[in-house]
Amino acid sequence: MKRSVAYSMLLAIFLVAALGTIGLAQSSRDRAYDTAKLFLENLRPCVLEYGEPQPVENPCFPAGCYCMYYRDDPEWAPSEIHGFGWYPCKQRCSALYQLVEEPTRDCCFNNVVYHAPHEVLPSSSYGIVFQIPATHAPAGFYLNNPYGRQGIQGLYYTETSRNTDGLRHAYIFKVDFKPGKCDCRCNQRPTQPIDNVLYILVWEDGCGGYDNDWNDFVAALIPVTCPCR
Repeated sequence: MKRSVAYSMLLAIFLVAALGTIGLAQSSRDRAYDTAKLFLENLRPCVLEYGEPQPVENPCFPAGCYCMYYRDDPEWAPSEIHGFGWYPCKQRCSALYQLVEEPTRDCCFNNVVYHAPHEVLPSSSYGIVFQIPATHAPAGFYLNNPYGRQGIQGLYYTETSRNTDGLRHAYIFKVDFKPGKCDCRCNQRPTQPIDNVLYILVWEDGCGGYDNDWNDFVAALIPVTCPCR
């Protein structure tokens, strides 16, 4: 009887721990979802109407041109602390193609120098148009935070398998939307949204689950026509 009771208690502890882990995963996605919804409101007038964000499990994107709007960690505004870009998924030793330049420090590692704006949104700037060539596709995205507080510095990928701590650091949501005025230009030539679909990438930069607020960096990627040659 005593052994049976002991086994029952161990089973109960295991179930509580398992449910707690599942709940944590769900709450992380919920927080990322809330961040995505808030950011969609910042995309007006480019985005006039939008549907419900749908989670995307594929961490890599096809070839083509994309128009990007982004916002860095609101707690650090107006500073910019993250680098952001894309990389080829099929190559294990792939290069990093930078879209947002992370800050640097002076020779004594004191003063921080910011190279990129804290945010690029429709009300303040043109969207950043970039191309993923067919020779490099499919492509994932990375977030680099080299100068954060201890515990939240690191290099993270949309592919969880590439992250050193083995944890997810990005959620991707697909959103159907009605385009408005999207100021996206490549070589001074305007681009147009295609398929009326955009993707929201929401990032967490806490190493090993240090922070888990899921609002450290968020970017909208809008597939657009490719005028670049």
